[in-house]
Amino acid sequence: MIMFQIWNIIMETLDQLVEILGDQKVSSEGFYRILESGFSSLEVGMIPTTLDQVLVGDIRRSKSQDVRALFVVGCNDGILPSGRQEEGLLAAEERDMLCSMGMDLGGSTELLSAEERFGIYTAFCKPSHFLSVSYAVSDAEGRALRPSILMDRLKKLFPRLEITGDRHVDTEPLMRIVTPKSTFPHMVCHMRSLADGKPESDLWWLVYDWYFRHPAWEKRRQDLEKALFYRNQEAPLGRDKAAGLYSLPIRASVSRLEQYVHCPFSHFIKYGLRPGERKQYAVEAPDIGELFHQSIEGFTAEVAEEGLDWRTLDDEKCGAMIDKIMDRILPEHNHGVLLSTHRYQYLAKRLKRTGKRAVWLLTDHIRRSSFRPIGNEISFGTRGTYPPIEIELPGGERMYLEGRIDRADIYREGEDAYLSVVDYKSGTESFDLSDAYYGLKLQLLVYLEALLEMEQRKINGKARPGGIFYFRIDDPLINTQEQVADVIQGEIRKKLKLKGLVLKDVHVVQCMDRDINGYSEVLPLGIKKDGTFHSRSSVLEEEQFFRLLGHIRRLIRDIGDEMLHGNIRIEPVRKGKETACRFCPYDGICQFDSRLEDNGYRLIHPLKDKEVLRKIEEDDRKPT
Repeated sequence: MIMFQIWNIIMETLDQLVEILGDQKVSSEGFYRILESGFSSLEVGMIPTTLDQVLVGDIRRSKSQDVRALFVVGCNDGILPSGRQEEGLLAAEERDMLCSMGMDLGGSTELLSAEERFGIYTAFCKPSHFLSVSYAVSDAEGRALRPSILMDRLKKLFPRLEITGDRHVDTEPLMRIVTPKSTFPHMVCHMRSLADGKPESDLWWLVYDWYFRHPAWEKRRQDLEKALFYRNQEAPLGRDKAAGLYSLPIRASVSRLEQYVHCPFSHFIKYGLRPGERKQYAVEAPDIGELFHQSIEGFTAEVAEEGLDWRTLDDEKCGAMIDKIMDRILPEHNHGVLLSTHRYQYLAKRLKRTGKRAVWLLTDHIRRSSFRPIGNEISFGTRGTYPPIEIELPGGERMYLEGRIDRADIYREGEDAYLSVVDYKSGTESFDLSDAYYGLKLQLLVYLEALLEMEQRKINGKARPGGIFYFRIDDPLINTQEQVADVIQGEIRKKLKLKGLVLKDVHVVQCMDRDINGYSEVLPLGIKKDGTFHSRSSVLEEEQFFRLLGHIRRLIRDIGDEMLHGNIRIEPVRKGKETACRFCPYDGICQFDSRLEDNGYRLIHPLKDKEVLRKIEEDDRKPT
């Protein structure tokens, strides 16, 4: 209608020019002025089709005059104002630089943003009576959306402004039924509630019937049905399949047993299907741990080759040795990744410093102890220095345990031998008797069992447990005002104190730490003046040690039996807030979801040490 009026006005104006000027010639500038004068006096009028009208348009393009009420919808982050993304070959800085040099590139980034802000400002100022600004909390697929920064600015301008929602309660299901696309997510939620046995309106069955009768929605409807009745669980493989998959006899490491306890399905993926993870050219936590193991192994081997005495090794000598060893290891370790960038080279320097701290602490422990190292990286297994631990399973099959002990120490008294196991850890590892009882941490106890068996074959007396320890490799920061070296070193010893269990024998403890006075700087215990142990000491009687080892044997036998029965349940362990899924690389395969009916954690209830020992004693009394 408006365009029709404009056309007629132009034609009438040109007709008037012909009548007035006739054949008279005028310049282009004069002709322009005549037209400008003629058009400026004219108006375009339009009778409204209704008394009221609603204009719908983009806030950037709507150029209407003042309105009585304005509704701004979709005021979400990245939409209003738009989240401008760099497109094309030129970055924002490059565009701005070229624009400042006079090139026309459609405006600089700053100018475009300013124009958009001005457009929003003028739009918000248009209404004379009412302004409504709304945003969506989720998209059509149910994904959460964030409100625009404009909402925060409005709240700052009008502190008493309240945000009200338009969510409808379930008593108004009709309000949720709009278009097929927007209604489908609502139907999914209500059908999920119906599948869970919750009461819902019968109206949603009619909605479902509509989708059922329209072929265009068949694929999404079938996906919905699969999701509603999905069961994310694995049936047992059966003994024959499991035996073929794992190969008999089973040869297992301790870490494999621990992984099975943490989640049978995770064990099945790693040791049954055996997918290979793509190795990245980067430094990860296991790489650092392996580097420390290699450096300490090289250090102890060099001490043995040169015939050095641990008691006479000084800090300077230890530092020079570890520098030489790590300089040899770094170019070879993981294809020399630690020398590939300046960042990694700095990390390598820090690792050297930590390695020096580790060997200082290692030699300090050995100086203070009457226990002597009998070996490092001691392997037991089919191809090891010593034979594997043999476990007979309930079905008559055999399981062989294999492993590598970081360090073993011995103290001889007459024909008897006291043995301790030390495992190097670059993280903050601690020993918990409750975790050992459930099978979550078996390493130290299995290694002690292997060491006792090895030594018992060599001596006429009895091989006795001395202790099991985690040796932490770290270079801790010490918070102290003291500047005396001995005081600082004492604080470092306390920070890096061994974690584990010690034989409850004062004489043996004093042999492990000859400098003990009250609480030990080396061992996780303390001795009172009357010769008894402090209540917080991590100690066990010899009988309790052997009972604990017996429990571990029974536990391993049960684990092996479950493996051979083909149990591959998706059932990760949960202890407090920690779950087996936290660092599991197979979460994309198992698709574990605790909200599903048949997916649930195996809850571990932590036990106190006394409860663990009582339960083990009760198990010992049960008939086999």
